[in-house]
Amino acid sequence: MSEIPEEANFTNIEQFLEPLKLFYKSLCSCGDRPITDGSLLDFLRQVSTFGLSLVRLDIKQESDCHIDVLDAITKHLEIGSYREWSEEQKQEWLLSELSGKRPLFGSDLPKTEEITDVLDAFNVLAELPADNFRAYIISMATAPSDVLAVELLQHECHVKQPLRVVPLFEKLADLEAAPAALARLFSVDWYKNRINRKQEVMIGYSDSGKDVGRLSTAWKLYKAQEELIKVAKQFGMKLTIFHVVVGLLEEEVVQLILLYYLNHQKLLSNHLGRSTCALEHSSVL
Repeated sequence: MSEIPEEANFTNIEQFLEPLKLFYKSLCSCGDRPITDGSLLDFLRQVSTFGLSLVRLDIKQESDCHIDVLDAITKHLEIGSYREWSEEQKQEWLLSELSGKRPLFGSDLPKTEEITDVLDAFNVLAELPADNFRAYIISMATAPSDVLAVELLQHECHVKQPLRVVPLFEKLADLEAAPAALARLFSVDWYKNRINRKQEVMIGYSDSGKDVGRLSTAWKLYKAQEELIKVAKQFGMKLTIFHVVVGLLEEEVVQLILLYYLNHQKLLSNHLGRSTCALEHSSVL
């Protein structure tokens, strides 16, 4: 156990850089440039680049796991089964709880091992500095409630600086429904204020390819991206599309992505300032 009081610990880059910058300026004012422009300047650059954790981590969890947690909560509160509610009921309840101040559950919540694992992950997010993390990714995302569910769990677990929530649409039906899901989220004032008009979306190639085959998947992905861009432009959002490529089709899919963006440079340039699509390629082996 460390004897250093918790309030004396550095929890973000700005806190850590403040005395270092003061030290740098002090040495410069004394004419010690050879010292400041050597190891000290290198260290300042390293801290600015890598932060306190060296690498910022993404958290990834399947949407069904969040549904299990919320289903356990609603059953414990005796207000029904969250899993059996319609999408409209889920959204209404989630937004109501996001605006509320009372705790949603306590230590008496019945938990399975899986539910405990999910809540433990959120508790870790609440305990560690925000600089350690990048985004919370929801795999197998299907609807707006999947995004709002993660927002609510971050709220209930007292995550001081909530991670941005990134839905990963993988199956073909979910990709086709993604534009409507984003449109619904963007129409919610609470959510628009939360994301500051910036949204990241991931699209997956593996499961959609299994659904209908390569050629049909390529066309559906092409159309889905166009529709997502239109929705972002309609609501004045900056959209980042992250392509998740898995398996043996990687080279073919990367070629498809590049072809799509090369053919749509003019379309994308018209959206700059209002809707921005950033291309990233993630290869999962």
